[in-house]
Amino acid sequence: MGVSYKLLAHLLVLGLYIYSFPVFAHPGNTDSSGCHTCRTNCPSWGLSYGEYHCHTPKYYTPVYIPPTPTPTPIDMKATLQHTLDTTICKYSINFSWDKPYLYDRYSVSAVKTSSKSCLDPGPLADTTSTQWTFRGLTSGNYLINIKPGNRYGWEYYQHCWQYSLPKIQPNLELKKVVEGDKQYIQYKATCVKSVSGNKGLGQLNATEDKILVDSSEEKTYEITATSIDGEVVNKIITVGPITPTPLIVNTSNATSSGTKTSEGIGTAVAMLTGIGGFIYIFQRAINQKWPFHGHA
Repeated sequence: MGVSYKLLAHLLVLGLYIYSFPVFAHPGNTDSSGCHTCRTNCPSWGLSYGEYHCHTPKYYTPVYIPPTPTPTPIDMKATLQHTLDTTICKYSINFSWDKPYLYDRYSVSAVKTSSKSCLDPGPLADTTSTQWTFRGLTSGNYLINIKPGNRYGWEYYQHCWQYSLPKIQPNLELKKVVEGDKQYIQYKATCVKSVSGNKGLGQLNATEDKILVDSSEEKTYEITATSIDGEVVNKIITVGPITPTPLIVNTSNATSSGTKTSEGIGTAVAMLTGIGGFIYIFQRAINQKWPFHGHA
């Protein structure tokens, strides 16, 4: 045991002795002061063999890289309005906006959705003007999207607006038509998927028609039109017995000399009676100043 303690003591002293001296090796190693003696390839380092020298550590100034700034979105002032084409029962949305600075082309889209998040309208420019019309739209909620761009690329932001198209209402026009001793209900309907009537009329043509109805007694009919969106309109019309049209005799047959019609009628009547005929002749004689025999 005593020998072991002595051995350990010697090893400890040797270790302290070695640690207290600088370690010299190839040029890459330095002592605690950052210095060393050159032993290997000294000329390549501009040194002489055995030359003791120190290295000054290089300090690199840190480079500050700021985060990418988020652009401020441009102010896109938009105007939206819709129209209904009753020939095809489809909507159009007219979309216009003010021209933003530095941008001269636009990608646009109209998407039927309840989403409130703007959608990318696509990588291609749809127009270089500041207006666009989306056609052939049905009722519902839409997201109108626009992305401004120029020859160098697209703006960082996309812009969008929510727009709601109302349900399509049916249009129905009724009128009563009399032809001789027959009576009809004539109607015209637009933007409808079905038309029907009560009192035995049943399902009718969904556009327009002329329906023969019973005119022997007064009846009130109800016509119902349903639109493609399920909206309903009802209209009523009353028909009844046909009143004969009185016969009107045309007695306005005046002569070229301006003789009144009443005079011609009076002449015919007077000639049919005896005394009347005499009076008639006497009046004519006075009016035309016929000469009498004798002296006044």
